[in-house]
Amino acid sequence: MFMFLFRRNLALRQQLTLYVEKARAVAETFRDGLRHYREQGLGDLEQFARVSHRDESECDRVRREVERDLFAKSLLPESREDVMALLEHMDLVVNQLEDVLRQITLQRIELPDPFRDDYAALGEGCYEAAVALLAQATCALASDPRTRDLGDVVKACESRVDQVEQQLVAALFASDLDLAHKLHFRDLVTMTAASSDLAEDAANLLTVFALKRDA
Repeated sequence: MFMFLFRRNLALRQQLTLYVEKARAVAETFRDGLRHYREQGLGDLEQFARVSHRDESECDRVRREVERDLFAKSLLPESREDVMALLEHMDLVVNQLEDVLRQITLQRIELPDPFRDDYAALGEGCYEAAVALLAQATCALASDPRTRDLGDVVKACESRVDQVEQQLVAALFASDLDLAHKLHFRDLVTMTAASSDLAEDAANLLTVFALKRDA
């Protein structure tokens, strides 16, 4: 029903495609911002946070339009619920990516040099999970059979992120930093890694929709 809904409603498909494009912009700013953070620290990072917030707000605007139009159309309740569930799950990923840059800026978090490379690897893994999710969403909108395979890619990305997260937290607590800094940096690592968990949740939902289509 979910994929059939897209084929029968061109305007809805176009709105969701626009949402994916805006979400991809947030993911790319997240990637670029964390690369900047690794190389230059907090200097000018606020610019990336502002751009991320702008694009995240655009995602919210498109999502509200989709939700409004869903109730204006004669759609089965199950169809509306599927689309809204997908948007809610994807929105959690977008919000988390935006929040990472915002919190680093607001809290002036400056990672010690020994942990910058590992944190950068964590960020790259989260970006890859988000991009794979958005590619999966694009395939779902086109009823592309790769939808389920891309769900597996998201899961693989999440698994790698989880490993990096555990190693980084272990290294933080094995260091000579005082406990307050260990906890502060641990929270940043956990907050960042959470985006890949949320991406996996959304990917699982898209895989279910693909199974419904094939049933």
